Amino acid sequence: MTGLVNWVSQIVSIALFNLRTLPQRIGSSVTAILGIAGVVAVMVSVLSIAQGILATMQKSASPDNARAMSAPVCFSVCHSGNP
Repeated sequence: MTGLVNWVSQIVSIALFNLRTLPQRIGSSVTAILGIAGVVAVMVSVLSIAQGILATMQKSASPDNARAMSAPVCFSVCHSGNP
């Protein structure tokens, strides 16, 4: 039981120390928060672009769609063994 009380008192002591020294670290704390927010915004943007591209590809994949190619491109694609 004393180990649990010691553990809780250490957690409270560290939390109070961090709260008391927050005004001294406000600049670095704001910088860290803004940096993390920027990373999250970029990640969400990249994932949303990927989802948009995936949705576009799925909607455009129809058996009614056809490819139109010029003769040199068609010759190289059609005779290379690739469909």
